[in-house]
Amino acid sequence: AIFDGDLLRPGSFRANGELRLVQLAGHGRGHSFTVGLESASHIRDVLPNRQLARAADANGHDQGTHAFDVRIPSRSPPEASKPLALLRYASAREYAPIPLRVIPRWSFAEGVDRLELRVAAHPKIKGGLSDVRIVVAMSQEVSACKAEPAGAWDAATHTFTWKVERLPAGAAPLAFKVDFKVEGVPKAGRAGRPLTAHFHCDLCNFTGVQAKPGQHAQVGKILSRFVSGKYVV
Repeated sequence: AIFDGDLLRPGSFRANGELRLVQLAGHGRGHSFTVGLESASHIRDVLPNRQLARAADANGHDQGTHAFDVRIPSRSPPEASKPLALLRYASAREYAPIPLRVIPRWSFAEGVDRLELRVAAHPKIKGGLSDVRIVVAMSQEVSACKAEPAGAWDAATHTFTWKVERLPAGAAPLAFKVDFKVEGVPKAGRAGRPLTAHFHCDLCNFTGVQAKPGQHAQVGKILSRFVSGKYVV
């Protein structure tokens, strides 16, 4: 996702997903089962791993459900501990709910560049976002900074980072402010710097797609999560 201020750049957003399998038992024999993707209206380009999965007969499955026959070969315990990628998919081009909105405002004075932010998680994200990091890399002319709330300044890389352990969904936007001390550069001509954002969510899938094993499948648990990729403001 690429933002210009508080606006998402058209066509810049795309989410890529992967369904993986971790084998916990039965390593010495092969396994076969069916898995379906439900609530899949927001995904496109579903590509199964041809060595492990193929499209199943649509009979008996709800309309709009992607169903796949999965065959896991016999594997030795050391190999069986490695995750297997069953299939990959991408979000629909027209689907772009923003999990984390970062709205920056830059201002400039003699000797100071000020960055003010408002940060909020999407109100419908179950459990909110975790390990949120907002990062800005400044120019070599910046020698120090003062922030509210406090963040981490790396003098070697001229990089400033805010960290938020958990950002609740639907909560009022959090406010951040940092003043960068700029030496030897006049106010005229200075401009804001791009920001990058990092985060993850362990309680839901960003596109809403759900994997559902077929009846009698030896599948114990299905976990959903999403993480940030290239996220530039």
